[in-house]
Amino acid sequence: EGHPGLVVGGSYDGLYLFQQEGSNWRLLRKVPGLHESCRFLASGGPGIIWVAHPYRGIYRVALNEDLSQAKLDFFAQADGLPSDNFNHVFKVNKEVVFATAQGVYRFDEATRRFERHPSYEPYFDPSKRVQQLVEGPGGHVWFAAGEEVGLLEIDDAGLRKTVRKHLLPHLAGRLVGGFELIYPYEKDRVIFGTERGFILYTHQPPRLDTPAAQVLIRSVHLRQEQDSLVFAERYLPGAAPQWRLARFDHWQNAFLFSCALPEYGEAPYVRYSFQLEGLEEGWSPWNEKPSREYVHLPPGRYVFRVKALRQDGSESLPAEYRFEICPPWYASPTARLIYVMLVIGGLLALVLLPQRRFRREREYLKTEHRKREEAHLQQQEATQQELERLKNEKLKAEISYKNQELASATLHLLQKGEILARIGEELQKIAKQSGEAETRKSLQGLVRILEQDTRLDEDWEHFALHFDQVHSDFLKRLREQFPQLTPKDQRLCAYLRMNLSSKEVAQLLNISVRGVEVSRYRLRKKLNLGSEHNLTEFLMGV
Repeated sequence: EGHPGLVVGGSYDGLYLFQQEGSNWRLLRKVPGLHESCRFLASGGPGIIWVAHPYRGIYRVALNEDLSQAKLDFFAQADGLPSDNFNHVFKVNKEVVFATAQGVYRFDEATRRFERHPSYEPYFDPSKRVQQLVEGPGGHVWFAAGEEVGLLEIDDAGLRKTVRKHLLPHLAGRLVGGFELIYPYEKDRVIFGTERGFILYTHQPPRLDTPAAQVLIRSVHLRQEQDSLVFAERYLPGAAPQWRLARFDHWQNAFLFSCALPEYGEAPYVRYSFQLEGLEEGWSPWNEKPSREYVHLPPGRYVFRVKALRQDGSESLPAEYRFEICPPWYASPTARLIYVMLVIGGLLALVLLPQRRFRREREYLKTEHRKREEAHLQQQEATQQELERLKNEKLKAEISYKNQELASATLHLLQKGEILARIGEELQKIAKQSGEAETRKSLQGLVRILEQDTRLDEDWEHFALHFDQVHSDFLKRLREQFPQLTPKDQRLCAYLRMNLSSKEVAQLLNISVRGVEVSRYRLRKKLNLGSEHNLTEFLMGV
């Protein structure tokens, strides 16, 4: 551009300039700086050439005024491209656009980055790779994207531009992969290169006076143990539909409806919507599956409707199929009459048999009253037994309490005896020290009186009896486990079991505190207790 008589061509190792001489082209020189395969080229203005490498990225070559030097810029995924691979460059509507692995992009000079092209975004799936974008003589854009082949038909009417997308499904997947060729040599005539030769396609917009095809209900099957065809429709242009009402038994309540839109090339892109009047309120969402199944339909009248959505967004008129599922025999008019007669007979029975029912209820109430009286008597007896048990427990508790009091009193008597014994000993000492015979005689008389009142042995036996009652046969179990213990040892164990201090034990045993410690040491030896064990805690656990 800007240099008439010169062309630039791409080769496996870069760009070359050619100059026209008459009817021939002469190689002028190689463009310096670029040594990659330059298969896809597009002019970006005077001196600017865009080069797309399918497996590296995109180059922008800027030539100087005399085309002797070139400035090279390289762009890749880091510059906004979705990938370094599968990038192509085309010039469409006087604009350089880039076909990538994820739609169509353009280059922003301000940010020097690539961005999605908003004009092409509504027409190409961003997850599909765009291989070809070719502008035809009429301004339409022919494309190959993924498995799709078609054109964007552009009507430019001043301020308003409309774009309609048309697909050519019979060409899907037939172009040569990686070497797609689309050559629009006239406005509505295009040549496509395929694996098995060239295809000439003439694009003819639909005529307004040609009626669009009507969606058909191709077949209706009963979905029972074995499929049964009950309806099949053929396409007859101009034929009026037949609205005959089909009837089925109540057990024939599962149907499979198959539909089709008889338009060439539309089948892969048609969407269907269904409605079963009598069961569904509105139309179902658009679905590419051309069939609909219903099971367990209740008896009643139904109208099945279907409509189709073409790829250009237009809807077909709905097709209908009317049918009725008859009720079972037990829901027929004859069955209803029998039900009425049975109800009348039941009412008569209710009127004629009230007395019998009354007698039955009276006998039932008598029986229930008798059962309740028996249950009441049993409950009273159980309550009386519970009272007796509580009385016995109370008596046992009182006896236990009295035993505790008796043991306590016995202990006090034992202490009293110990004190009297000590008093007698002191009196004897005084009598021996006294020089007066009369005084000595009187003191010995007091000692004899105290000895008569002192019955320590009898008091200890009495104390041991009640001590075992209070402390669960402690002395008895002690004698069974340790038969080597003397009665004095047993008395010491009982006092320790009562958690008495050494001073209190010395008073009861009529010995010194040091004697108590010696007795405790001897007792530990007899019980085989080490120094790490507590004697009182051990006796608590016996």
